[in-house]
Amino acid sequence: DRNCRMDTEFLKHELQKCLEQRWPVIGVTVVFGTTQEGAVDDLEKILEIRKHFAEKGLTFYIHIDGAWGGYFASVMQPNPANEVSIENVQRRISASCSTMFNESQLSTHFETQLRCLKDANSITLDPHKSGFCPYPA
Repeated sequence: DRNCRMDTEFLKHELQKCLEQRWPVIGVTVVFGTTQEGAVDDLEKILEIRKHFAEKGLTFYIHIDGAWGGYFASVMQPNPANEVSIENVQRRISASCSTMFNESQLSTHFETQLRCLKDANSITLDPHKSGFCPYPA
């Protein structure tokens, strides 16, 4: 889409074709931080799409390519009690919880997506990228 994210309308269209043709869908890969743009796909929306198609008999595995952006889940504050809307939560990162990113904030979109990680089937993390953990090639 315009934000370099997965076009979820196109995804729905393609999944509908698979449903109608009875083609199996193995999985959908959701990107958390593209190398060039830093774009984060809308996992929350893709999870809703999976639920919608599962009710029709088509389900699929969701994998998160979090090699670049998935590591940021480690700098988030604990999830608010009672799943309060993220817009109503005071947004802060304290020095006691984060030593690397305590001067910046995650976008509301990205934080929302990170809080949905628990509902994906698998995730790739690569701490040498945003985790600043060097290792030999």
